[in-house]
Amino acid sequence: TRGIHVVFYKFLALYLLSGNPEGPTIVDSDYHQTSSRRTLVQEHHWVEAPTIVVCNSINIKPDRLNSALKFWESIGYTFEGVYYASRQDYVCAGGIPLRNQIMIDIPSSGFPFGKHIGNTKTWHKKENGEIIKVKIEIAHGWGTSARVLEHELGHALGWNDFSQTGHIMNGIWAQSGYKTKGLEKKNGYNNN
Repeated sequence: TRGIHVVFYKFLALYLLSGNPEGPTIVDSDYHQTSSRRTLVQEHHWVEAPTIVVCNSINIKPDRLNSALKFWESIGYTFEGVYYASRQDYVCAGGIPLRNQIMIDIPSSGFPFGKHIGNTKTWHKKENGEIIKVKIEIAHGWGTSARVLEHELGHALGWNDFSQTGHIMNGIWAQSGYKTKGLEKKNGYNNN
């Protein structure tokens, strides 16, 4: 088994050092946005239903995640499945999701504590807006709070912050709610 471990570690090192094997992408990060938009826009889209990966380091209970996923499923979105990573999971340890994954984890370095409670990083193709992978980071203590996970999943599905009071995509938690007008999935994974 030692030989298998050595091969795996070499593969992991090559994967992590090789950069982005999916081709040219743009990485968007919510914590560069300072205000919500007045127009709701799905800026990027998934071609296939993504898999949710919940890292062992974050306190997201299955019933809380299921509730957030059902919120999005009720308006037409689908997810390939949910994987709860073990403490030894190498993808979570590396902090970068694999293709077609939405990783949920604790904040990484550079997270603007005191300004945001959640952040979503999106890797997407520049030429067509196709989402390749996403990482959601939620500040300690907020993973079980109402609407936080639903809001960040909205970003993971490509939606921008929206300034309407009571809307799930309102970027100010105290002004958000469960309104979904404009988010309904129409044809495929791209609502535009």
